[in-house]
Amino acid sequence: WSVDCFYVSKIQLFEVSIHKTRRSFRSYSEVPSSSIPNDIERVLSKEYATFFSPMFKSYYSNNVEFIDPLNTLVGIDKYQNNVDMLAGRNSFGSFLFKDASISLHNIKRLGKNQLQTRWTLQVTVKSIPWQPRPRFSGVSIYTLNEDGIIIRQEDYWDSINLINGKYSKVSITEAIGDFLGQLQKESGAEMSAPELPHELLRRGKFYDVRRYPATVCIQTNYDKRPEGYDRLASYIGGSNAENKRIDYLSPTIMQITGNSKDGSRKKVMRWPVLFAFPDSKSSSSMNINNVLPEPTIPRLSFVECPEMVVAVSRFEVAATEPVVKGYTLRLQQDLASDGIEVKSTKKDVAQVLTVAQYDALFSLNKRRNEVWLELADGHPWSRN
Repeated sequence: WSVDCFYVSKIQLFEVSIHKTRRSFRSYSEVPSSSIPNDIERVLSKEYATFFSPMFKSYYSNNVEFIDPLNTLVGIDKYQNNVDMLAGRNSFGSFLFKDASISLHNIKRLGKNQLQTRWTLQVTVKSIPWQPRPRFSGVSIYTLNEDGIIIRQEDYWDSINLINGKYSKVSITEAIGDFLGQLQKESGAEMSAPELPHELLRRGKFYDVRRYPATVCIQTNYDKRPEGYDRLASYIGGSNAENKRIDYLSPTIMQITGNSKDGSRKKVMRWPVLFAFPDSKSSSSMNINNVLPEPTIPRLSFVECPEMVVAVSRFEVAATEPVVKGYTLRLQQDLASDGIEVKSTKKDVAQVLTVAQYDALFSLNKRRNEVWLELADGHPWSRN
């Protein structure tokens, strides 16, 4: 599974449900305008799931305004031409783009005549040899007239419009710079293993937010990092009851927990080896006993980790403890400025530092390190 298509199965299942239920509804072109407000959320959900194929034009004004950081368009035909271009459904778009997708995270009513959708959009630019995949997350504000018809859609990107927790307009220069910056060819260090699939919820200016599935990890306590790597690698390489190699996923996740009472610290290193299917919030869909052989060396154990939503800040310098503390503090401040709370630690815990490393242990190129903070319940992407 690739990271970008982890939740494709959700969309496919949703499309199946659309086809199954479509027979029980009248054609949307036959729905009187007075009934539209009652099912506008359903219509938007279907449009996002299918990338506006079809686009239900009867729910839009002929003179609908579409405004995003790069474009201002007026008219339903121009609106549809824009989404068809991103989807590669017209001649110009088929030359530039492929594999466009948009994940709808939630829909919220803002008032009598306004709705907000929260989403993540990704598209591959196939006209560039290395085929970069720009990603945008943000919100769309829909304004409806008295008949429940959409007359305006205004989009804001988390990466440029979100300032201290509020969305504000910025210059088109910033939008162009944000888009072009994602087209650059990256040269990073060799990854230690395929990346653990996840759902991108926010691509922000200073941090990302991701939803990770429930996992089973092989873990060990350690004092020095090479010690932890060696022990985990031994299990993966065959130091197990079946003497076989086990597939695992990056990143290497390390947690350092400090005790505020006695000053002691506990260090744990883990590698993901199994992950749950989409929409499974626990590891119940993974049968550990039938899949994973027991370790034959000491200080190794399996741990089941539930689904979690984490904020992530990336850095490329060596992941020493002072560096990790500094980036964690900065991430906490950035989240606080956007009104997002993190899970609190226990009273006797001074701090829990979580660092993720993706690269092979002795890679020489630009490295990918991250600090993680799990979000508290009630965040903007909560499913409750």
